[in-house]
Amino acid sequence: MFHADLKALIWSKIIRLGGGEYQCQDCGLKKKSSGLTALKNHVEARHLTGLAEYHCPYCGKICSTNNYLNVHISQHHKSDQ
Repeated sequence: MFHADLKALIWSKIIRLGGGEYQCQDCGLKKKSSGLTALKNHVEARHLTGLAEYHCPYCGKICSTNNYLNVHISQHHKSDQ
């Protein structure tokens, strides 16, 4: 799946409730707009597993979400950046 398609799929599972609040359509988790990135990470990690692979450019490790890849890089490849 192309990342643009995955991004659209993630957004399709997020409901805007108004008042700066958003909700996961699948499980009902709610976040304020300040937690929107966390909500997008939640949807990808919990409800869209296995749809995309993110490859570490330094060691080739495959991560299931872009967020997991960013965490991996920051923890294991600080000197490579």
